[in-house]
Amino acid sequence: MDVKLIAAAGVYNFISRTKNQVILFHFIGEVTGGSIKLEEDEISDCKWIKVSDLVTFENEDLREPNVIKQIIDNLLKENVHSMSVYNEQLIQ
Repeated sequence: MDVKLIAAAGVYNFISRTKNQVILFHFIGEVTGGSIKLEEDEISDCKWIKVSDLVTFENEDLREPNVIKQIIDNLLKENVHSMSVYNEQLIQ
């Protein structure tokens, strides 16, 4: 799948359930081509859902629910940041 990043939804610094330090950069993108291809041994299913539908998920259905809920809240409030602070990929 080809995706163009259009905004940043934040940087989230937290300790995971497995006690690892995580710095998560969250981006918003739009599909520009291709299709989703699942790796057989890694992901069993995928589907498109609206951000507003994410608030109905139970904590046990989310990976790192406190972080995901903070991301969802920022997305719903449209608290996003310009991609201008990130350099484009260098092509050599």
